Amino acid sequence: VTVLLGIVALAGIVVVVLTSTEWGHERVRRIALSQLQSHIHGKASIGKLSGNLLTGLTVHDLSISDSTGEPFIAAQEVSARYALGALIGKKIWLEDVRLVRPLIVLDRPPGGKWNYQRIFQSDTTSQPSTGPGFGSWIRLENVTLVDGDLLVKTPWAPSAGLSPVARDSAVRAALSGQGRAMVVPATRSYGGAPPYQKQVELRSLNASLPMLRLADPNEKNRYAEVASLQMTALPFRPPAAVVTDMRGNFNFNNDSLWWRGIRAAMPNSRVSGDGSYALSSGDMVLTLRGAPAALPDLRWLYPRLPSEGGGSVDFAMRWKGTVQDYVAKNADLAIGKTTVKGDFGITMSDTFALHDTNLRFANFDTRLAEQLIAGFKSPRRGSLSGRAALSGGKNALRVDGDVAFADAATGTSQVAAVGEVGFGAGTVRANNLRLRLHPVQVELAKALASGLQIPVSGVVTGTATVTGDTRTRLAGNLDIAHDDRGNHSQLTGTAAVRLPRGGAAPWMDVNVVARPISLAEV
Repeated sequence: VTVLLGIVALAGIVVVVLTSTEWGHERVRRIALSQLQSHIHGKASIGKLSGNLLTGLTVHDLSISDSTGEPFIAAQEVSARYALGALIGKKIWLEDVRLVRPLIVLDRPPGGKWNYQRIFQSDTTSQPSTGPGFGSWIRLENVTLVDGDLLVKTPWAPSAGLSPVARDSAVRAALSGQGRAMVVPATRSYGGAPPYQKQVELRSLNASLPMLRLADPNEKNRYAEVASLQMTALPFRPPAAVVTDMRGNFNFNNDSLWWRGIRAAMPNSRVSGDGSYALSSGDMVLTLRGAPAALPDLRWLYPRLPSEGGGSVDFAMRWKGTVQDYVAKNADLAIGKTTVKGDFGITMSDTFALHDTNLRFANFDTRLAEQLIAGFKSPRRGSLSGRAALSGGKNALRVDGDVAFADAATGTSQVAAVGEVGFGAGTVRANNLRLRLHPVQVELAKALASGLQIPVSGVVTGTATVTGDTRTRLAGNLDIAHDDRGNHSQLTGTAAVRLPRGGAAPWMDVNVVARPISLAEV
């Protein structure tokens, strides 16, 4: 009995020494580092350990990198509480986990595996396991992140459907920053895969997670429950998304991240919704409700949004490959003096196309339209008010609207239009465009049809159907009245006009009935 008690007392002394003194902590640190190093394909470093070690510990200056020295995780401090019984049962169940200034890099090189899969890969020469082993259960509860950074690097390649010349051009454009994705040269590549990667970065992460499940034999996917999160997110090139608070549940695996019912606050916005993000391809789907939604807070989605204004809107975004589609429904927005209500949809690729667009607007400046739509150049300066249903691209835009255009130089013109119209290279085109003019300033028509010397002014009212373009020939039926400085003419019939080009004189073919016609005008 005396010998047994002596052994127990000695064991207790050893435990106290190992868990309560700096000398013991250093011995345990060396053992722990040796065990960690023997179980990874990479490099590990631990500065020092503190805590009682029986129910919890704090690791200072922790770092783990792959075999080439590329970082996987580094943290100034990592602390957690645990139960020895769970560890003996090969379960990593940690509580009150706290990471201070962690840097986490998730790196998947082209043609290769994720860095954590390479670092923690199992030994293929060992005997096959007969059941779940150590690491099959990893669950962290009450997790706190303090001032962390997360960098995700995934393979990127131009579209396989492009020609070799077009692929080279796409690579140059991506690396030069012309696209939204942050594309950089990869440090390594396997199997001849294109040596490029796309980066997603989350900065200044502060978060509270009641539950983080990283492994469970009974669950297919990983899971994170977020009670509070603040960050500066760069899913694409700047501008960044500044999130002042976020809460909700996330599911993820090696390839994708998806969520439902997320609620987030930004500096001047409150948004909620669902979404998914494919880590490998960068494809993204977002469905959000913003009430209120400040446009500056949403510029990370579409940088052409103005730096002021907002309101409420249901917003959806779908990115697939090089195609970006944006849809806004039930919008009620104000941008300075401009107000916009209704639905709007635009698809962006090598050009743009509008769809599902039905808007009512007031004081919509043409400069704002040029800012929102890449490649669009308004032939005149002014503001628009009215309603419009639109679909199609800038070269063939199907319209059904009634719009008043206030031009500071020529006055206000109002046109109701149904048909097809196009804009490009300083030209306005029409295809079976049915118009009701009430009225149209002649000076505006003269400005649009540059080069055509019309010696009259005034206003035109009535109806017309027009086909052609302002650079070559315009033709159609008309029933119009013209009033200019007290002179009145009423014309019904057909007319065709070929505008001057290359020094050639203008050409007209007019067949009308005039009741009456102003001789002063003739």
